[in-house]
Amino acid sequence: MKLYLLACLTAMSLHATELPKAIFPIDHKQRTADIVQAYELLKKDKPTLKIALRTTAGAIYANVSELTSASGGTLLFVKNISQQGSKYTILPVEEVAEINYSN
Repeated sequence: MKLYLLACLTAMSLHATELPKAIFPIDHKQRTADIVQAYELLKKDKPTLKIALRTTAGAIYANVSELTSASGGTLLFVKNISQQGSKYTILPVEEVAEINYSN
């Protein structure tokens, strides 16, 4: 009986790691506002540190100096500063995976 229980628990733990993450709808305007709010918080908390944005595809936008949203809330305007100067990148809000301090 103990061996059977161990086999069942092992099988359950293997299947648990294969399950997809929970997916639930989020209003794009609220998501956009949350991302901009998170950016402003990081900027205010440690103004001397640089901020980076990572997308769901794995792209990293470092040295974000400005983050604003389109009026419809579906796009983010990301301003990066580099040695070549500053440039804007426009991202759909659903592509933003993470925002944090740069290394």
